Amino acid sequence: MEQPAWHPAGVTGLFDAGVATEHTVVSSPHKRRMPRRRRTLSAGKTGTQGSDKPPADRRVRVVKVPLLEVPKYPGELADRRTTIRWLFRALKTPGAKGFFGEEQEVWGGKSGTAADICNRLGLKMDSQGKSVKRTLKHICDGRDIRVRNERGGRKRARKMTQCDIGVAADCLTASMGLRYAAAMVTGRRTRRMKRKLARALNAGEVKIAKVTPECVRQSCKRAGSDVHRRQSKKSGSSDKTAKWALASLAQAKQQKIQLLAGSGDRNAIRDCRTEGWTPIALAQIAWWDERHRKVCLGCSSKYEWWFMVDKDHPECRILDPTDSRAVLPPPMPRTTAKYLSEARRSLGVAMKEDATGNMTGHKFRPYSYDSQLMIGLEKFLKKQLAEIRRVDTLVGGEWRKAPKANDDVVKVPGFFDGRRDRYYALRYIGMKVKDLPGGRYQALYPGPVRAGDPEKDGPGAELLKPREEWLWQVRAVLGRGNSPVVCVTDMMDHIIAEGDAFFKDTIYAKTWVIGHDHLSQWWSVASLAYLHDRGFDNTRYLCAQGKTNAGNRYYAGSLVGCRPELMPLDSHLNADHEIGILHHVGLTSNLDNDDPCKFKMGTPTEVGDTMDRTWQVFPTDERVVQDILKFPRALDKIIEFEGGVIPELTRLSGRRKELRLPPHHPDCNAAVQKREAKWDMEEEEWDQKLLEEEKEAESESESESESESESESERLSEDSDE
Repeated sequence: MEQPAWHPAGVTGLFDAGVATEHTVVSSPHKRRMPRRRRTLSAGKTGTQGSDKPPADRRVRVVKVPLLEVPKYPGELADRRTTIRWLFRALKTPGAKGFFGEEQEVWGGKSGTAADICNRLGLKMDSQGKSVKRTLKHICDGRDIRVRNERGGRKRARKMTQCDIGVAADCLTASMGLRYAAAMVTGRRTRRMKRKLARALNAGEVKIAKVTPECVRQSCKRAGSDVHRRQSKKSGSSDKTAKWALASLAQAKQQKIQLLAGSGDRNAIRDCRTEGWTPIALAQIAWWDERHRKVCLGCSSKYEWWFMVDKDHPECRILDPTDSRAVLPPPMPRTTAKYLSEARRSLGVAMKEDATGNMTGHKFRPYSYDSQLMIGLEKFLKKQLAEIRRVDTLVGGEWRKAPKANDDVVKVPGFFDGRRDRYYALRYIGMKVKDLPGGRYQALYPGPVRAGDPEKDGPGAELLKPREEWLWQVRAVLGRGNSPVVCVTDMMDHIIAEGDAFFKDTIYAKTWVIGHDHLSQWWSVASLAYLHDRGFDNTRYLCAQGKTNAGNRYYAGSLVGCRPELMPLDSHLNADHEIGILHHVGLTSNLDNDDPCKFKMGTPTEVGDTMDRTWQVFPTDERVVQDILKFPRALDKIIEFEGGVIPELTRLSGRRKELRLPPHHPDCNAAVQKREAKWDMEEEEWDQKLLEEEKEAESESESESESESESESERLSEDSDE
């Protein structure tokens, strides 16, 4: 049956995507608010259904609604209503819940349309189901759900006084939020009114209206306030006289002269000799920085896109929402946990000159310490001693047959076996087990000094400094459990081993330099002493040398922190690595979970494996060289702004201006081929469909031309007969 001209367009034309439909809203000409039961007026309640004209006591307002565009009312509420409308349309397909032939009484319930929409949007059916049902009712009545009610509801905002707005303003400017501000205004209003209306309140004759967060927001808006997302800025100081800025300026000047001296500048070489600085070159530095990545339980993207799929074949996507087979796929929420584990890596890059004279980038093997807390050497030695003392009284497990704490060392079986060092034997003769440096650990594991074994001591252990067997065992115990830790000296050993292997064929084999940021564990006194024992004094790592920052107790002999522009990994390479991780995870999402080629993020081990494999291909060597060469320009900027924060870097995110498609790991070849085959098949089907449509259009045009020619011939024959 055809709808009358004044009837609301309702749901029939409301969801014609890309078309601005016109539908009629019948409203009252009176200013007073209508009773609640008559506020929502549809054509079925006017008593004039079937007539071609609207009632005489009502006026008609035609609203043009541009569909699926930016809402007129900017805000989360309007966007949610638009999403509800889209879901209502998507769930309208035959066989799905919520088609428009459904009565409103069955919108509720555990299997109703409102419950399904609440489940997909993460809303609570108990508290927010009524709002969803009301929005569905407005959709069926043809209302524009993206704009506010013109009557403004009960207009609670006008009931707030200037004093109430002042209280709310103080709370909001103090970052307390709308809910807290509403509670403060209500509490103060209650205390003030209780003194004036104590008797009436006790008698129950007067009730104090509560102030809602929306009331506070509207009142503050009318008072001329503005709300926007709070901006962030880079840590540091804009005060050029601050100690941090002065130390940054002195450090930048020193490193600038060091680079000029490394390039052969005579004046810079003379200045380095005068000040006690060491000339360096960019190809001489190995840059290292730490990066952590949390476990992701579910999809890695923050947004979920819904496309219609075939109800019989969920793997097939249907781009026509009017197709009878189209249904929505099930929601894929992300699981949240209170404490998520992390995969932790120390990443390193460098560059060197090839045979043709061009610079080529290089990525070092990452150092892994998943779910472990890195601590300085002083704290690690304290924990090591506490672990040695802990096992003195243990009698279970492996300690059941172990030597006791009061046993003589000479009676420990196998303790002196294989020892050729006479001093080693004489040092421990006559001692008790508890007096050994390793206590019962050293008596139970009396093995000699050995190199690390990846199978026994973890991946990358072969790069660490050799140590006695009991030290390896204590390290393994401290590295697991509820509070696992790892010493920063292990990372130093890894960096030194990787750097020696990379620079051994260059002129910097004995003089290459470590570039690391201001990590407190790295720059502790004991950790630096260990680094010096390994042959890396202050000339072998980037730091303040000579008289630079000598009067500053925070930065003397160290580096200035909060300077990401001086670290190539912080500038862009870490962001490139993150883009590569997301690219590989999404690319292999069509593989089975037990496929070893799939990039996964469910556990720290899986995240670490994803990080390591991505690091092999992205960022590329060209990107590494590009970001290392930015180091001199960053020094010039710091000198230009006299050590203060650089204005254009106050919101440094690490992301590049232009996003390039990263290369994929060879493990992704099967997933890429699978996707390409699917896309090729869809393209062939689409081309075939277009070809059939063209043929149908040609046949229709031919039939029309034939019919026209026949009609023309008939007309000519009639004319000839006349």
